[in-house]
Amino acid sequence: MIEVLFEGVHTNHELEEGRYSIDPLASSSILIRHHGVNVLFDTSAFIYQEKLLQALEARGLKPSDIHHVVNSHYHFDHCSNNFLFSKTAFIHTGDGVMHPNGSAHIDRTRRVWPLVKNIQLIKTPGHSGTEDLSLMVEHEGEIWMCVGDAFREDIVRKECRMSASNPTIFLDSLKFIFSKADVIIPGHGRMVNGKLKEELKKLVDTFTLES
Repeated sequence: MIEVLFEGVHTNHELEEGRYSIDPLASSSILIRHHGVNVLFDTSAFIYQEKLLQALEARGLKPSDIHHVVNSHYHFDHCSNNFLFSKTAFIHTGDGVMHPNGSAHIDRTRRVWPLVKNIQLIKTPGHSGTEDLSLMVEHEGEIWMCVGDAFREDIVRKECRMSASNPTIFLDSLKFIFSKADVIIPGHGRMVNGKLKEELKKLVDTFTLES
């Protein structure tokens, strides 16, 4: 079972050359309940702390009931509430995992690895660096991917500036996501599937990097 607990927001405001603000700014948070394991993908921003706790409580869950937290990347709008789960959950990043006992395991060689049955973690770099991480799960006969900021609809539609540390690698990851997933849950904005996905895939396939 996959649920978007709340949809992330990301509204850009241009100020002057080289400067802009984002207000409001918070990521989506996604709950995956799979074979008795509770996985939370992105814990969002501080401003959504109460929203996150209330969403879990409405589903009969406490922070201590979450077994794994997966961070798409370490921008604060995606991981500020990690501390709520630090005593009991394994916290995963693109390069490693922090154990509840305070130890960490680092592995920079892997690209795809299993989390639990039918759930894989996949590096989709380019937005924040090399650690960007997506989650792929088989759900009701479809491939679902939670992708953080590896995909944003407004970027694909060229409605805003590209947010990528490496635009070329970002575009490679974006094309990979659209080639694999039936359903895409981004870090900000609406879920993508069906005809919307078909429409956006055409834009992704013809997307060019502007100089």
